[in-house]
Amino acid sequence: MRFNHITEEENINQNQLLQVTALAYLEDALAQEHYEECAHLITEARKYGAQGRDIQKLITEGARRARYGRFDPPARKQKGVRRF
Repeated sequence: MRFNHITEEENINQNQLLQVTALAYLEDALAQEHYEECAHLITEARKYGAQGRDIQKLITEGARRARYGRFDPPARKQKGVRRF
Protein backbone atom coordinates (compact mmCIF):
# COMPACT_ATOMS: atom_id res chain seq x y z
CA MET A 1 0.00 0.00 0.00
CA ARG A 2 1.21 3.50 -0.80
CA PHE A 3 0.88 4.86 2.76
CA ASN A 4 2.83 2.09 4.51
CA HIS A 5 5.99 4.16 4.70
CA ILE A 6 4.11 7.00 6.38
CA THR A 7 2.44 4.81 9.00
CA GLU A 8 5.65 2.95 9.83
CA GLU A 9 7.78 6.09 10.14
CA GLU A 10 5.33 8.04 12.30
CA ASN A 11 3.98 5.06 14.24
CA ILE A 12 0.39 5.77 13.17
CA ASN A 13 -1.92 2.91 12.33
CA GLN A 14 -4.10 2.96 9.25
CA ASN A 15 -7.34 3.67 11.17
CA GLN A 16 -5.79 6.75 12.77
CA LEU A 17 -4.64 7.97 9.39
CA LEU A 18 -8.13 7.50 7.93
CA GLN A 19 -9.68 9.19 10.97
CA VAL A 20 -7.46 12.26 10.59
CA THR A 21 -8.16 12.33 6.86
CA ALA A 22 -11.94 12.19 7.40
CA LEU A 23 -11.71 14.98 9.99
CA ALA A 24 -9.63 17.08 7.58
CA TYR A 25 -12.23 16.58 4.85
CA LEU A 26 -14.97 17.50 7.35
CA GLU A 27 -13.13 20.68 8.28
CA ASP A 28 -12.76 21.54 4.60
CA ALA A 29 -16.45 20.84 3.87
CA LEU A 30 -17.48 23.10 6.75
CA ALA A 31 -15.14 25.87 5.58
CA GLN A 32 -16.56 25.69 2.05
CA GLU A 33 -20.14 25.40 3.38
CA HIS A 34 -20.73 22.00 1.74
CA TYR A 35 -23.02 20.89 4.55
CA GLU A 36 -24.58 18.07 2.54
CA GLU A 37 -21.25 16.18 2.75
CA CYS A 38 -20.83 16.59 6.52
CA ALA A 39 -23.08 13.74 7.68
CA HIS A 40 -21.19 11.21 5.56
CA LEU A 41 -17.81 12.55 6.70
CA ILE A 42 -18.85 12.43 10.37
CA THR A 43 -19.96 8.81 9.92
CA GLU A 44 -16.63 7.91 8.32
CA ALA A 45 -14.61 9.70 11.01
CA ARG A 46 -16.52 7.88 13.76
CA LYS A 47 -16.06 4.58 11.95
CA TYR A 48 -12.31 5.04 12.21
CA GLY A 49 -12.36 6.11 15.88
CA ALA A 50 -12.97 9.86 16.01
CA GLN A 51 -14.39 11.00 19.33
CA GLY A 52 -17.46 13.19 19.64
CA ARG A 53 -15.40 16.01 21.15
CA ASP A 54 -13.15 16.11 18.05
CA ILE A 55 -16.14 16.38 15.74
CA GLN A 56 -17.88 18.92 17.99
CA LYS A 57 -14.76 21.09 18.03
CA LEU A 58 -14.66 21.17 14.21
CA ILE A 59 -18.37 21.99 13.99
CA THR A 60 -18.03 24.78 16.57
CA GLU A 61 -15.02 26.27 14.81
CA GLY A 62 -16.83 26.00 11.46
CA ALA A 63 -19.86 27.81 12.85
CA ARG A 64 -17.63 30.51 14.34
CA ARG A 65 -15.89 31.00 10.98
CA ALA A 66 -19.22 31.14 9.16
CA ARG A 67 -20.46 33.80 11.54
CA TYR A 68 -17.34 35.91 12.05
CA GLY A 69 -15.16 35.05 9.09
CA ARG A 70 -11.55 34.11 9.65
CA PHE A 71 -11.27 36.12 12.85
CA ASP A 72 -12.34 35.26 16.37
CA PRO A 73 -15.57 36.72 17.69
CA PRO A 74 -15.38 39.99 19.61
CA ALA A 75 -14.46 39.53 23.26
CA ARG A 76 -17.40 39.51 25.64
CA LYS A 77 -17.48 41.99 28.46
CA GLN A 78 -17.41 40.35 31.84
CA LYS A 79 -20.01 41.50 34.33
CA GLY A 80 -18.67 43.34 37.33
CA VAL A 81 -15.28 44.03 35.79
CA ARG A 82 -14.34 47.62 35.14
CA ARG A 83 -11.65 48.48 32.69
CA PHE A 84 -9.77 51.74 32.92
